[in-house]
Amino acid sequence: MIQHKPTLMVRRLAVYANGHPVYDEAFRLGVNIIRGANSSGKSTIADFLFFALGGDVSAWKLEAERCSEVVAEVLINGSPLTLRRGVSKSARQPMMLFWGDYEHARASAVDGWQVFSFQRSEEKQSFSQVLFRAMGFPEVRSDMENNITMHQILRLIYVDQLSLVENLMRTEHFDTPLTREAVRDLLFGFYDDVLYRCELKLRDKRRELETARTEFDSAMGVLGQTGHELDMDKVSSAIADTEDCLGKIQTAIDAFGRTSTAALSPGTQDAIRKLGDALVAARREKDKIETEIRTTELDIEDSREFITALENRQIAIENSISTREILGELPLTRCPHCLQSLEQVLPKNVCFLCKQPVAETTGRSQALRMRQELVFQQKESEALLSEKERRLTKLKEVFPAVAEKEKTLQREFDAARETATTSRDQELDALFVQRGMLDSRKQFLLMQAKAIGVLERLKSRITNLSSDIRRLEMEIVAKRKAQERKKAEAMQCVHRNVLELLRADTHHEEVFQRGQSVLVDFRKNAFAVDGQNQFSASSIAYLKNCIHYGVFFASLELDFFRYPRLIICDNMEDKGMQEARSQNFQRAVVAKAKTFDVEHQIIFTTSMIDSSLDNPDLCIGSKYTPSRKSLKFD
Repeated sequence: MIQHKPTLMVRRLAVYANGHPVYDEAFRLGVNIIRGANSSGKSTIADFLFFALGGDVSAWKLEAERCSEVVAEVLINGSPLTLRRGVSKSARQPMMLFWGDYEHARASAVDGWQVFSFQRSEEKQSFSQVLFRAMGFPEVRSDMENNITMHQILRLIYVDQLSLVENLMRTEHFDTPLTREAVRDLLFGFYDDVLYRCELKLRDKRRELETARTEFDSAMGVLGQTGHELDMDKVSSAIADTEDCLGKIQTAIDAFGRTSTAALSPGTQDAIRKLGDALVAARREKDKIETEIRTTELDIEDSREFITALENRQIAIENSISTREILGELPLTRCPHCLQSLEQVLPKNVCFLCKQPVAETTGRSQALRMRQELVFQQKESEALLSEKERRLTKLKEVFPAVAEKEKTLQREFDAARETATTSRDQELDALFVQRGMLDSRKQFLLMQAKAIGVLERLKSRITNLSSDIRRLEMEIVAKRKAQERKKAEAMQCVHRNVLELLRADTHHEEVFQRGQSVLVDFRKNAFAVDGQNQFSASSIAYLKNCIHYGVFFASLELDFFRYPRLIICDNMEDKGMQEARSQNFQRAVVAKAKTFDVEHQIIFTTSMIDSSLDNPDLCIGSKYTPSRKSLKFD
């Protein structure tokens, strides 16, 4: 069968009470029907499926409260993972993940299991992030506090009984239209993380441009009012002239000759000694910062190379998984040593060379686990890199002042040693005064040059930001057009499938037979056909199911959907549905599913199973009754 990624399929569900299994059933690809009388525990199993996959449940049914944990083996894009969660009245329970199948997971008490919280944080990832990455979802970014989680996407995948019948998605407290639309965009394949990043970048670039223009205008206003020279060439020429004069004056000072320290007064000797001590301390500080800068730069380069290596290893693992999927079924027909033909006499899932049993999907699960560990390493390395870069920036900000301090002290120390005399003549004093004035002028000119440099950098930044904004705007326009085309194709496909299922509902609602348009409104959490949504409760429930199955079948037709080709439906007979009507819908769904050669999974519960569907090829477990319920505590 064709596999449209992402896929999420349940292969086994086990529920435990005090260490003993009270429910343990295998599921299959295709249709899975959980059947039984009312109040026999079908909805409890549906709730456990929702919870095991990452849904948030705190209000359990009485029998479910007696259970202690639920374990589910799932296939994500064909690779097995085992999920484990403790049953509790407290919300937001964590999840344990094992990168392998159920049997290997149960055989390992600790080794191979990883624990992830429900909520993400700066330090730790949530299980939703891990499962999203395994399914190949983009990282969903949002300015809101409400992050998209497994619980949120399961609100569209799991159709339960207790939600309001007129609600499109599972009823939720503190629900927001933006969250529902984000779920739609993600699962329908509209969400483009590159587009979202471009929009965030565009917003940031516009803010930076506005700030840069404000700073430029302010600086120009201040410098213009103070009469500062704004021509860098003129300022540079003035600095060169000043330095030339300083050189000449210093030569004249040097011509007076040196006076030995023996001839100096004790006060002068003490002053020179203090200057020398200060110079040594300043030089040590400068050397220390220079060393730290060089060391930090090398550390940063090493970190960048390590992060690049981690990214390349992730790409290599992805390529390995793809290669395994493409070439994994090719048989080894000749001996790699002598090239003689080999007889295919070994059973399936036994290595042809070493004759050891191998699980069909073990390699893919281990590859997913390795990729997850590499992602952790990369995030930790990126955090350390950011810290090193901040430290380097701080060191480089401090260094010019320290270097200038060392240079000034050196100049003062040299001048004190070379020109100090017991009685200083007027001519030498005049030279010192001139040197001081020129030093002040040089500092003033350097400040002017610095101000002009700031203006030049702001001007260059404004130009670069304007160019970046134009490029981002063009890229966003192109991506939005592609997104709109995808939206139109997706909604057209959903509408067509919904109308096909509605027309299978004969002799109940006339508008279902002649309906031409379907409204699926995630913002309002509502739906309608030909603008109408006022029907009997059972007809609204029927329409709601058609909407959900319409989305599900659209995901089998269109490979860009991220809806994981799984639907769990627990309301086939909700709100007084007639038996014949329910059975007719069951037959329509099963018949429609058989037309697809695409991996999928349908799980629904019913107390009115159609006799043509009541067989082991479609049904899971036994037929439950109030006296023989789904959970076997005895």
